[in-house]
Amino acid sequence: MIPLFGGVARKKRDGVGNGLVGLIWVYFGVMFQMTTSQIDKLGKRLTKEPILDVDLNLLDQYRLSFSDAYEYVVSKLHDAKFNVTGRQTKSTQSIISKRHREKTSLSTMQDIAGCRVVVPDILSQNLAISHLEILFSNSIVKKQDRRVIPSHGYRAVHLVVSYNGRVIEIQVRTALQHLWAEMCEKLSDVFGIEVKYGGGPQDVCDCLVRSATLFSQAENVEAPNPDFQIIDARNRKLIKEVWLSIGGDDNAFSN
Repeated sequence: MIPLFGGVARKKRDGVGNGLVGLIWVYFGVMFQMTTSQIDKLGKRLTKEPILDVDLNLLDQYRLSFSDAYEYVVSKLHDAKFNVTGRQTKSTQSIISKRHREKTSLSTMQDIAGCRVVVPDILSQNLAISHLEILFSNSIVKKQDRRVIPSHGYRAVHLVVSYNGRVIEIQVRTALQHLWAEMCEKLSDVFGIEVKYGGGPQDVCDCLVRSATLFSQAENVEAPNPDFQIIDARNRKLIKEVWLSIGGDDNAFSN
């Protein structure tokens, strides 16, 4: 049965054959696992227009294949008394956008599924990371400290955990790092996703850079400042003041 459909895919170069195979993968995904090569070929097709519905279905099926690994990681985090938040998997559009933006192949993309742990401050963040490194000592495949080298102002520590052939990204943020990321998301909703990657209007970029610097300085003072340990109204007001100080529109922060 497998060679038969493989033959159809080779002969039909107009996409019909590949579509037929794709439908079989979608509806009988339990029986047939996509290989790494097939996943990466799918990733390449997602960067070309028009994107076929069958490839969107395949991508959705691939996203669903991370469910067991996600549940395993989240269960261990809950058992260890971590408060877990965040989305389970990236949306199909986010994955497609990342394929356009970066050269990473689909099979090696490490943040398709993930979760988040938010802690009060830098000290708590360091303790949480040490705990996680012990908790997942045999399965951590990557650690990325974006506090050292921020990504367009974004600061956090990411741990990538492997389970049953799938990887799950755990984001560990302080309250202020999380607040900055929330602001970045909100601004990207208003001004476009480019804002998250250093693009978009210059005043928006300036707002993000200034607030990121301000928060980093606040978190790295020698004596922890309790005013910066929780996400509260004063911190939200501070971000809004930074935004307005460079001429930002007050309406951008309306709920």
